[in-house]
Amino acid sequence: MDNIFKAIDLVKNPNIHFLFIGSGAKVNTIKNKINNSLLKNINHIDFMDRSEQNNFLNACDVSIITLNKNMFGLGVPSKCYNIMAANKPILLVAEDNSEIGLYIKEFNIGWIVEPNNPEKLAKMFELLYNKWLDKCDLGVNNSRIVAEKYFSKKIILEKYNKLFVEK
Repeated sequence: MDNIFKAIDLVKNPNIHFLFIGSGAKVNTIKNKINNSLLKNINHIDFMDRSEQNNFLNACDVSIITLNKNMFGLGVPSKCYNIMAANKPILLVAEDNSEIGLYIKEFNIGWIVEPNNPEKLAKMFELLYNKWLDKCDLGVNNSRIVAEKYFSKKIILEKYNKLFVEK
């Protein structure tokens, strides 16, 4: 999380806004960073009910996902599937050979910035904002199509069924 806040401090464009949503393990760290920051382009919203998911997923242009080094190889954060279903590109701050990193590369549904490189992350924030402002193609595929093709309920149930039916 420090990496993200260091990157935010390096961003020079005051029009880039950062919204943190949730009440996870890092919520106190996030609140403290925001309260101690002079920047006015950072906000936090506490836990939101799942019925509000459409609203908060669509409150952003790009979703940022961080993956703790200790979580490598343990799967994909569940929020990734919701983000893809909302057709939002993903900016992953993690190793590119993590499972979600492999999805991002294989299906071209976002970008990856290695951890502990706030300078590169800040440049990525600026680049994405400028492309969005210029109405340029962000260079990513439709993540909703990927979610439907590989992770829909129907597909997952078919795969699960094959585990037990086909041998």
